[in-house]
Amino acid sequence: MTMDKQTTILILDDDAASVQAVRSALEPKGHKVVAASTCADAAARLADSRPDLIILELVLGKKADGMLFARRLRRSPRFERYADIPLLALTGLRSMAELESPLPSKNKLFLPVDELLEKPADPAALVRTVGELLG
Repeated sequence: MTMDKQTTILILDDDAASVQAVRSALEPKGHKVVAASTCADAAARLADSRPDLIILELVLGKKADGMLFARRLRRSPRFERYADIPLLALTGLRSMAELESPLPSKNKLFLPVDELLEKPADPAALVRTVGELLG
């Protein structure tokens, strides 16, 4: 995707510091970042305008709502028109759950995202991954 058209990125995350970190990394590169802190807010933002990419935290509060939102986007007839939007999980799940092994980023049934980065993400890695997903 060329930068002739400003790309819109929707971030679903309830942590204001994480949202600001994403904004700080991506807005200087010409991306418009729109934030949502709940799944309902993200669904409303989808209805307002179609983003080019969605970045989501898998755990919102104490629930796996971000993971469930990703599954709905990929599988629900209600969200069928958004099923082709690339999804990037940007999550602290591994450290929150004290897992020693990496998260299963390529199991599309378990975690239907295109890429996964762990928080805190290196800004250069985030910019590179976003660029790759936007193609």
